[in-house]
Amino acid sequence: LRPNAGQIVGYAADNSLLMLQANNGRYQVVRLGASPQQDQVLLSDIAPGATSVLQSDVAVAPYGYALVVKATYANNVEKLWYGDLMTQATQQEQLPVGVRNINAIGWDRLTVTTQGG
Repeated sequence: LRPNAGQIVGYAADNSLLMLQANNGRYQVVRLGASPQQDQVLLSDIAPGATSVLQSDVAVAPYGYALVVKATYANNVEKLWYGDLMTQATQQEQLPVGVRNINAIGWDRLTVTTQGG
């Protein structure tokens, strides 16, 4: 890997690495090429306005077509985002009432902690 390439969050259909990078206050997903000039930004702002997105809070779908991101905002507010890496569209997902924590431990295993549990 190259220095400052970001943190690995998954793999694209062609087995290239998908990286989480922070760039000018935005968190983006980049598909690594053979050189920095060949890198491709797949999603330029995965959680608009977020103060923090951790590698462990990004779950990428198999073959890298989509992702789910838990982002932290001011006052420790957490929001869940869905990103389509093919169309570069994002949308905020509404959390059910009573949800207080989400762990993105894998695309098919998002864990949700409720007020009572």
